[in-house]
Amino acid sequence: MTWLYPDLSTSLQGHFVAGTMLEASEAELTSVSMSDSGVPKITVRRRQNSEVYKFDPSTDVHLSSSPLMRDPYEKELLDVKESGVSGAGMGVFARRNLDNNTIVGYFNGVHRDRAEVLSSSGKKSVYLVEGTWEGEMLDIPEQFQSWASYQASAGHLINHDTAGNVDYTECRHPRFGHILCVVTTRKIAAGKELFVKV
Repeated sequence: MTWLYPDLSTSLQGHFVAGTMLEASEAELTSVSMSDSGVPKITVRRRQNSEVYKFDPSTDVHLSSSPLMRDPYEKELLDVKESGVSGAGMGVFARRNLDNNTIVGYFNGVHRDRAEVLSSSGKKSVYLVEGTWEGEMLDIPEQFQSWASYQASAGHLINHDTAGNVDYTECRHPRFGHILCVVTTRKIAAGKELFVKV
């Protein structure tokens, strides 16, 4: 089975059972044709030396079994480096020109109960965002908050600004499960930093 990313070129090809990715490698769509019966047929080329991706959904206590293995689609579109905002730490930047209303990345995080998070005393994580389910928040555990420790997805490193150029929306990912996608809200030029609106 082949799972296509939003660019309709980058893909994961391998063994899926009932929609669950058991094992897949990076691949690239090379052609699309129609069979005599009107069913689309695709041809893909596996990328040499691809890492093996597996369904590894986050839970309330588990983020990732392979935290340094980058998502193949995201690494084509996004760079992570020092933010242009003073004191903000790391930021996320467009590697190429990005169109408006395009999925460009992912926010994978542990799933936390919103009421529990808000009622707890002490300092709140700066990585908390509203999750995909009602009453849920996504968060990055402390041991994975640095880019050196967690690179599977970069959505948590997008800084805030009053004039944001991306937003989060729910999606299903073959590796991460039910998480948030990073979607552009305007065109973003190559080299520009991504921001979520405050």
